[in-house]
Amino acid sequence: MEGYTLVWGAANEAAGPKGAKAGQGSRIREAIHQICRNDTAKLPPPAIWSMISSMMNAASKPWFRRKKIGFGYAPQTWQGWASIVAFLGLLGASVSFAQTLGADEAAGRNGAFVVAAVEIMGFMIFVRRNADKK
Repeated sequence: MEGYTLVWGAANEAAGPKGAKAGQGSRIREAIHQICRNDTAKLPPPAIWSMISSMMNAASKPWFRRKKIGFGYAPQTWQGWASIVAFLGLLGASVSFAQTLGADEAAGRNGAFVVAAVEIMGFMIFVRRNADKK
């Protein structure tokens, strides 16, 4: 129940000041309430994405910044570092799982390659959207 209270507080904070956008805070609170009750099947995907983007827009500092030397982005907040750790954990678990699903070794390797490629592209998009716009 404590986690539910923390998430609810984050929803209230993400909703912004009273009267910022009519109905936005209540939609976010309702989406989080449904997620906490494990009713995600009732949530349309746009509601989940809008809730996530609202919470991320509430952050004042971008999670990643462009590298001064080299190519790409580097984390600049604890959220950036946490997202990298979570991504690596998810990547390792899903690649291991994909390898076990293959009928033989080659099929497992091919499946793991496809899963890794999709996850890496998704994380690249995630980083770009949460980076400094400079």
